[in-house]
Amino acid sequence: MNYIRKRLPTIRTGIVIALWGMFFSCTSKQNTADLPITQWADNARIAKPDSMEISTADIGKFPYLIPPEGYIYDRFAKNRNFAEKYHFYKDSSMVTIGGKYFRALVRKKDDPKYRKEKFNDSLVVAYYENAIKRLGGTEVYADNKPLKKLDRIDDDLANQPIAGTYRQFIVRTPEGNAWFDLEYDYDTIQQVVYSVLFEGSISEQVFFMPADIMRVALNRNSKVVLYINFNNNQSILAPDGDAQVREIAKLMQMDTGLRFFIEGHTDSLSTSERDKRLSKERVGTVMKRLENLNIKKYRFDGTGFGSERLLVFSDYDENKSKNRRIELIRTDINETGLREALDKNGKAILHIRFETGKATLRPEEYEIVEEIGKLLNSDENLNLSIEGHTDDVGSPESNNTLSLERARTIRNGLIDMGIASKRLKITGYGSTHPLVMNNSAENRAKNRRVEIIKIK
Repeated sequence: MNYIRKRLPTIRTGIVIALWGMFFSCTSKQNTADLPITQWADNARIAKPDSMEISTADIGKFPYLIPPEGYIYDRFAKNRNFAEKYHFYKDSSMVTIGGKYFRALVRKKDDPKYRKEKFNDSLVVAYYENAIKRLGGTEVYADNKPLKKLDRIDDDLANQPIAGTYRQFIVRTPEGNAWFDLEYDYDTIQQVVYSVLFEGSISEQVFFMPADIMRVALNRNSKVVLYINFNNNQSILAPDGDAQVREIAKLMQMDTGLRFFIEGHTDSLSTSERDKRLSKERVGTVMKRLENLNIKKYRFDGTGFGSERLLVFSDYDENKSKNRRIELIRTDINETGLREALDKNGKAILHIRFETGKATLRPEEYEIVEEIGKLLNSDENLNLSIEGHTDDVGSPESNNTLSLERARTIRNGLIDMGIASKRLKITGYGSTHPLVMNNSAENRAKNRRVEIIKIK
């Protein structure tokens, strides 16, 4: 799609106040800035974002849209990673969120090819409107810009040159809400302002994500953020939280090859030790529930990180709810994932499960070897070094032997698939190349692995 824009470099966190709405119809002469909020909502046709369908379209990389042919972004362009504050009207009330923000003036290119053509604001607006709708967007606001209201709260955008029509769209994705707005004035100034804010993970603390939508997010980003409700300050699932876990089980039943690492996260209201303990207990509850729903234990693992990995600053209630979350990180291996890892890093780290203390593959692990074989069959010029690693339990000699034999098991499986042995090198490093310190059961599990290295 020629309207998808490449990612722009981000700038340090800033304060952004944007995307205002809710006032009277543009055909009315009444001063909408003085109307109560509820009346603004009634007259401005504000839709409720939470009731809209989630788009399954690939919206591309932020800020999503490039200008139409013959136009460029110019003047007061802003590209900010995460805004500290951002206000907009939602369901007849003002809320504050954090978000990734871009804003720019759309103008004609300074190119002889386009100089003869006048600025066509109706063409530009139609281009953006159609592009946003192709991404699954819905228009939620269209009216004059509420300058008096913005001025009252010292909004810098009230002083920007566009004071005419203001239109707002939303695209709901599994990863979060993308808010678009267009500002233009056909009568006075021939220019258009394009703005977009990506809200990040969907902000509702209680948000039910069906299995098919989770699958879209996982296919797109290899992870999904879920807001699973527990009893307050406890690891007991609330009824709607249990419904979400049952949806995870449904997804894993739909795709029997899926595997997850489950991360638990909290806000930063308590001590770091208590936060981490609570998040680990909640992950344990989710994993136990999945077992009860007949999902095999080998298909998932997890731990809690407490408040170590905040999505946004926990400086107000909306952000605190964003930080209280469960993340599913996809860990299953397929041919495409292997190729991407080898192309990007030159290697892929595989946590392949063997029988305890042996070099015998567990039955459920054969599919990983098959995916490596598919990759090698699709690229006859690809050669691999297969390296075995253990934790530090046992003697160095036995660990070296075990790691080499496990690498040999992988190679033999590939040879059985028709891969020439000369394309496969094996090495056993025992416990001499740990990824992390062997100071906990969790870390030892990370160090027990097989790595495949691309031989150049």
